Parts: sequence; C-alpha cells; structure tokens
Amino acid sequence: MTTKEEEDDARDHGFNVSFFRRFWRLQHLLFPGIFSLPLGLFALLLLVALLDEFIIYGVGLIPSGFYQVLGEKDFPGFINQTLKSVGIILAVAVNKAVKTYISQILNLTWRQLLTRAVHRLYFTGINYYQLNVLDKFVDNPDQRITADINILCLVFSSVAIKVVVSPFTISYYSYKAYVGTGWVGPTSCFLFFIVGTVVNKLLMSPIVAWVVKNERREGDFRYKHMQIRSNAESLAFLTGARLEESKTNNKLDVLLKTQHSLYGRQFFLNLAVNMFDYLGSIISYLALAVPIFSGRYDDISPAELSSLISQNAFVCIYLISTFSTLVDLSSSVTQLAGVTHRVSELIELSISTTKNTTGMFDEVNTEDDGYFMEGVAFKAPGRTDELVKDLCLHLKPGESLLITGSSSAGKTSLLRLLRGLWRLSRGNLTAHYTPGPCGVLFLPQKPYLTDGTLREQITFPLSVDLELITNDETEELLNYLQKMKLDGLMSRIGGLDRPVEWNWYDVLSPGEMQRLSFIRLLYHRPAMAFLDEATSALDMEMEQLLYSAAVDKGITLVSVGHRASLRAFHKKVLHLKGDGSWTLESISNHNDDRSS
Repeated sequence: MTTKEEEDDARDHGFNVSFFRRFWRLQHLLFPGIFSLPLGLFALLLLVALLDEFIIYGVGLIPSGFYQVLGEKDFPGFINQTLKSVGIILAVAVNKAVKTYISQILNLTWRQLLTRAVHRLYFTGINYYQLNVLDKFVDNPDQRITADINILCLVFSSVAIKVVVSPFTISYYSYKAYVGTGWVGPTSCFLFFIVGTVVNKLLMSPIVAWVVKNERREGDFRYKHMQIRSNAESLAFLTGARLEESKTNNKLDVLLKTQHSLYGRQFFLNLAVNMFDYLGSIISYLALAVPIFSGRYDDISPAELSSLISQNAFVCIYLISTFSTLVDLSSSVTQLAGVTHRVSELIELSISTTKNTTGMFDEVNTEDDGYFMEGVAFKAPGRTDELVKDLCLHLKPGESLLITGSSSAGKTSLLRLLRGLWRLSRGNLTAHYTPGPCGVLFLPQKPYLTDGTLREQITFPLSVDLELITNDETEELLNYLQKMKLDGLMSRIGGLDRPVEWNWYDVLSPGEMQRLSFIRLLYHRPAMAFLDEATSALDMEMEQLLYSAAVDKGITLVSVGHRASLRAFHKKVLHLKGDGSWTLESISNHNDDRSS
C-alpha cells in the first residue's frame, strides 16, 4: 500500500469526527423508536447495572465489617457478618448473571436490526452486484455484514453500559472519597483519569486505521479459502494445489504482517493501560495517608481504624477502578471505531448505489412490447473502448433472436445491458418487460442454485408456500424432471420438498444444473427469456428437447450461443464482430431447420 493510501486510511478511518458522525447515524438503526425492544432492553440493563453497583458497594464493605468484629472479638457479630456477607455474595452473583444475559440479548437484537437494515440496502435492486463486481471501493462486503456488524454490536453492548453507568458511580464514590479523605482523594483520582485519557487518546488515533486494515486482510484471506472451496474440483483437475498453497500463504503473510504492525502499535497502548491500572491502587493509598498522618483519626481504636481504612480504601480503589475501566476501554473503542467505519462505508455506498442505479434505461415513446434499442453503444465498466456501437434493434414478442460472435465481442455484455447491470454509453433503450419470472427470465451459463429443497430450486426466485401447493403443480414438476432425465435426482433426494443439507453445486454436474435451470424456465413461463449459453454442457439431443419445450410454451428466446443447431429455434441472428460493428439477419430457413 502506498504512503498516500495510508494517509487516506488514517484520515477516513481514525478516532475522529468522522467516527462520531458515523456512529451517531447508526443509532437510529440500533434504537428505532422510543418503545422499541432495544431501548427497553437497554433501560433494563441500565437498572440492573445500577443495582449491581449498589450491591458491589456492600461487597466492598465486607472486609471492614470482619475487621471490626474480629478486632473486638465479637462472636455473635461475626456470625451475623458471615451470614450477611453470604447473602450479599449470592445477590451479586445472580445480578451479574442477569446483567450478562440481558447484555447478550441486547447484542443479538442489535445485530438482527442492523444486519436486516443492511440487507435491505444490499439486496435493493442490483446493489449486491454493484458492490461485489463493479465497485471495488468497499472490500469484502460479505465480511462487513457477517463479521463486522457482529463485532460492532458485541463491543457496543459491553462498552455502552459502562459509559452510561460510570457518571453515577463516579459521582457517588467521589462524594464518599471526599467524606473519608477530604479533597485529596477525589482530586487525585480525577487528575489521574485526565492524564490517562489524554495519553490514551494520543495512542488510540493511529490504531483505528490499522484495525480497519486488519479486518480487510482477514477478509482477503478468508475469500481465498472460499475461492478454493468453491472451485475445488477445477483445482484438482489442474493439479494446481502447490501454486494455490503459495498464493494462500502469501495472503496469510500479508495478514500476519498487518497484525504484527497492529500489535506493535497496540503495545504502547496496552503499556499505558496496564500502568494506569496498577498505579491506581497506589494513588488510593496515598490519598488515605493524608488524613491518617495528619492526625484526623487519632481518637479512634485500632479496630475501628482498621475498619475505617478498609472502608475508605475500598471507596478510593473503586473510584480509581471506575476511572481505570474507562481508560481500559481504549482497546475496545479502537475496535469499535474500526468496524463502525467499515459498516458505515457499506451503508453509505449502498445508499449511493441505489440512487445511481435508478433510471438505467432511457425512455422512448413507443407502443411496441419487448425491448427497443436505438443507436445504443456500451462498454465494460472501467474501460474506454466500446464493445458495440450504434446498435439498433427491436426485440419483439414471438421473434426469437440468436446472438453470435467471437469471444469478448460483447455477447454476454449485451445481456448485462438489457438486465440493467451495465449502463449505456449513448443511445436509447426502452424495456417494456421487468426482470423476473413474470416478465423476463435470465438463464446464465452457470445457473444460480439457492439453498433449500428441490422444489425451491425450480420455483426460484419465488418463495414456496407448502400450504398452497396443488397436486397438479407437483405432477407438472415431476413430469418435467422425468422428461429432462432428472428423475434419478428424485430418488437421491427423496422428494421435491425434502430438506437437504448439502451444497447443490457439489452434488450436481454442470449438465444437471443447466437442465434444472431449464425446468425453472418452463415452470415460470415468462414472456421472454435470455439464455447465455444455457445448454453449453448438454448434448445436441437434450438441447433440442429443452429448446423445443420452451418454444412450445410460447416463450420468446434471446440466446447467446455458438452451435449452428440453435438457429432452428430463432427467427433472427445478431452477429457481433468484435470491433464494435454488428449485423442483423433473418433466418429464412427457421421452420425448415427445426422440422429437420
């Protein structure tokens, strides 16, 4: 990474105004309303935390009570003090367990709200495509959703309550320290806290950017392993394990180098945190020494003095401990700041992408159906050379089109343009069909298979309601499976609606996936279908069977393919020459080719 990029990371990902602004914007997602569940849980957690502080004060007075009864050899008082102490310990144990449980439930509630809010943006339109394929500004969107949001909610649920309760605790124990030690006790504690806060702030700011970098490297390393898992068979055929091992180790080395730099910067922060933790105990006794050596307690007995020292020592130590707890939050806050930047970047870019992807097509006044292109030119994102120039084409219902051309001529790119994934360079494009099972269905060369049952693969992208399924529909799907020679799949699974735990990509061959995708097409019966070499893994006999079934259903086909046998199922052929030019011709022997 260049020095300029490091400066950009430090400016955008620091413990600065940008962090507080982004963190504040997330609060309306974490607390959606006054009567929302998260706010109720947070209020309950606050009450339990305050009760915890009250009980802990009683725990802190236990030693002073024992000092007094033992010093006075008061056996009945000793028994009473023991029973009282056991009751207090039991109360604090139950209260802490309740506090931990509420904090965990709050963490889960926040994660659900924030993740679903991000999912709404992520799955709006084609945002997920833009973020993963076209826009490389945000690295590893999947990690930001699955891991960073979890870390944000987990850290915030542990930090927030400490920050909110601390003012009450500090106010109470400052008063108690003043009563026991005079102005020296609370003043020394406050000075100690101010110095610790300033030192930690100076050490925290540069660490936040490295937390962001570390999360990015973690995502890159995990993605490399996911790439190998998803393409394990192809890798095995190519016997490229040693090279991939080397590349994966390189990803690991980059991650470990980043972590080493992060830990090196955290060393001084941890040094400061630990030093202030242990200095706090010394300062508390220094504060106690002033009234003792000044003769303030000369008129009380040794037993009472021991009890008083124990009581005042607890007050001062706990006040110092409260300040130290806030100082100790430095590491958590740096982590919180890092993941806040990453999650907020994803949200901000998703919102921006949603605005920028509206109105992908220019409107042309025409009463025709289908797609109308006039003077259309387009290019790959980030490229300057146009793939196709001045394309004029009218895709009408009932007039199937075959798109041919050499590799990289722009065939699949044209389908991306028609789907709205890419933008026009110039020209006008009108779409009278909306993408989806009722309008236009796209069949890519590698079909998309979701998790779920066999029926869910066929009905995708529609959800399955088992109560609304009819016998006729089930019989239709079974006939499709048998006709496409996939009835053996039924015996392997055990039924259309039997849940499976495997990954469909691991158990189906490319040909089976393409046949299953065609069954999906026949089930939905869209007005128009765009097929991107959707039968490339099938033999010509099966290809003819599938295309004939689609034509018999009245589906207008727009196919990308190289086989001459596909001409029989189309009325026109659009040939892309690779230099931006193109030709459009009618297939005069359309009916004859199919009948033969």
